[in-house]
Amino acid sequence: MNSLFEKVVHPQDSVLQFVTQYEYIMDIRAERENVEACKGEISDPPLRASYDFEKQAANFYTRNVFSKFQELLHDSTKFRMIDIAEDDESLSIRIVHPNSSRVRIVSVSKDATSYLCSCNMFARDGLLCPHILKVFTNRDVQEIPDKYLHRRWSKRQQQRFQNISQVLNHPLEFQVQTS
Repeated sequence: MNSLFEKVVHPQDSVLQFVTQYEYIMDIRAERENVEACKGEISDPPLRASYDFEKQAANFYTRNVFSKFQELLHDSTKFRMIDIAEDDESLSIRIVHPNSSRVRIVSVSKDATSYLCSCNMFARDGLLCPHILKVFTNRDVQEIPDKYLHRRWSKRQQQRFQNISQVLNHPLEFQVQTS
């Protein structure tokens, strides 16, 4: 969005010009979001792999977020699981990239409902990291636990925001009756 501002807003512009340009930029942004939403409603995104959890992600995430998810899933193929340590409550799986000495630890609860990676990508970005996705593919996980599907990335949440946006762009009109 900053790049759009840099193209249309200049330091010598008046406040009125700034507001006009701001509204123009917001209209462009809303139009782009509507186009993306239509793409998501018209067709299903193509699946790159045959994992059940990928299909689940395609049905849940917006098209843009699902595209990012697919990149992360593809990246997971580059990693290797090198060993597994087990205790009473969880498994600790060491994940490495062949071209790096960095080791990531993925902890998995015994009931396979909780996954935690030392990279902290999920906590930071709200998307599962390639390390956890590597564990999913290697351990034949069928479904992403609900707690790892953030509502903010969902198709439903996007539709909700679009509905709010429509209401805000088309204010209610009241008729005053006089007797």
